Parts: sequence; C-alpha cells; structure tokens
Amino acid sequence: WIKGASLECRYCLAGKEHLSASAVFTCAGGQLGGLTERYRLDSRFVHTLPDKMGSAEAAPLLHDGLTAYVALQHAQPGDAVGVLGLGGLGHLAVQIAAKRGCLVSVISSSAHEAAARELGAERFIDAAKPTAAEPGSLDLILVSSAVWADAAAVKHLLAPEGAVCFVDGGAPGQGWQLDLQAMARRGQRVLTATAGGRREMDAFLRFVSAFGVKPRVETTPISNVNDAIAKLRADDASQCTVIEAAP
Repeated sequence: WIKGASLECRYCLAGKEHLSASAVFTCAGGQLGGLTERYRLDSRFVHTLPDKMGSAEAAPLLHDGLTAYVALQHAQPGDAVGVLGLGGLGHLAVQIAAKRGCLVSVISSSAHEAAARELGAERFIDAAKPTAAEPGSLDLILVSSAVWADAAAVKHLLAPEGAVCFVDGGAPGQGWQLDLQAMARRGQRVLTATAGGRREMDAFLRFVSAFGVKPRVETTPISNVNDAIAKLRADDASQCTVIEAAP
C-alpha cells in the first residue's frame, strides 16, 4: 500500500510511515500502479506474502485486511466485537476478530447471515432491526462500510466504555451523527483506523500465515469494471472484487 517515505521524520522513525507527510502510496494521491504486472520500488517497502497465496487473494489484504487488523488492535481476546457491514473489509474483519479470540457479531442485511457465520461470527444482527438485539452488548463496533453505517445501531449496541471505530474508506458522510455528550456520560470512545506502516504490515502477514485468514475473492475482467463498481457501491457482496488487467 505504501511504496516509499523519507524514513527520517518522527512518524517514520516510530514505524508509522503511513502517517508521514512524505508517504507515497502505490495507487492513491495521484500515483499510478494499481493495475500493473510489474513494479519497481524501494525494497524496504516490499513484503513477503504467505506461501501459496496468489496475487488475487493477496491484493485485498494489503489495504482492507491491514486496515481491519489495525482497527482490531483496539479489541482484546474475549471482547464482544461487532462488524457493521460485510463487504470487502468487513468479511476480513470478521475472520481477524474471530482468530484473535473475540466474540464476533455481524450487523448487515439478512441475506448475509449464512456468510457471516461461515466466516466466524457467533451472532448475526439484522441491520433492518438492530434494536431487537441485546442493548449494550458490544465492546467494539467496527464500521466497515458507509452503506451500513447506522447511528441508531451504534447507540443501542455499544457497551459502556465501549468504542466505535471508523475505518478509512468506510466512514459515513455528512448527515451521520453520534450524540457525543451521551457517549461521554457512558465513557464511550470514537476511534479511526487506516492501513498501517511496514511493521504492522509484516505483523499482519505473519498473522495471516499463522491463522489462515483468507479473502473471498471474485475476479472480473477490466471490461466489467463498471458493474463491479456498482456492486461495490451497493455493498452487495460479502467478498472482494479483484479487477484483472487486460493482457
């Protein structure tokens, strides 16, 4: 995800290159490189993939997977974790949380219940009626998709001293409100997470290799990119879509 940084500023020296003003991203911020067959970059930003993992499976891990891993550092084994949305990032978050020993709940449309349980969720909460679930039952709610972001669900489900975490690319837009005063009275926190630096990437890939976290991937040719984007915007999948560049 990051292809370079100064490695000299205080963020780089702390292992947080992604927060440095000097950070250069592989395919964001005006950089090209998301659909290439070969790439030349600084070897210090190259990581070893788990054995027998192909490019299509690896691609979702390097941003969505790492982002979910960083967000879930706020949870401890045994914590009740809710994943709001079961798209590309959400379905990886469910696996990571379950492998870390958390009690995982998924909040999404009823069509995704079977997939959520297959991925490791112990409980499923229908996003159409979240208040039917036990109130205050989640220590951490990871909002993985702006499509499913629901302030009422967060208010109802978050435990005292719990935290809601918004991830890069999944945060809701304008018009979405939380009652911060009410949250303060309950000792609740608002957190954010984005893809981490080199140390976190290495730790995450070791975790993937050790625990068998595996993206569910659908590949599609670049000629179908508009259909893939429409599905992404509708959050109509519990998997990742990987675009295959034309030969």
